Amino acid sequence: MKKMLFSTGAALVLINLAVGLIFDGYLIFNSILVTLSITSSIIIVYLLLSSDIADGFRIALTFGYMMSGLCKIIFSLLSKTQIENNILILAILIIIVSEYLLFQLSQYMTKHVS
Repeated sequence: MKKMLFSTGAALVLINLAVGLIFDGYLIFNSILVTLSITSSIIIVYLLLSSDIADGFRIALTFGYMMSGLCKIIFSLLSKTQIENNILILAILIIIVSEYLLFQLSQYMTKHVS
């Protein structure tokens, strides 16, 4: 499962880079943001699959992380090319932090509640 996760992530990053090289309208800034979004999603799902979290948490978080990853990619594509006053970059950062906090909370709940 982990090999499939890494190969899928690598394929998505390569496709993103190829699209960035082929199309003139696809800005480098957006390409970098999409690549970072894909990479952060792959890392958090890998951490989830590597941990000893209860199965219910793992299933729910995997689905949630896929949906939040899709949101991060959409926000990255729609983002302006400036970092200052960019609400979509702030939204991406909030999603990444909330993903990590949910992961930590689920680890705590697995160890202390059950």
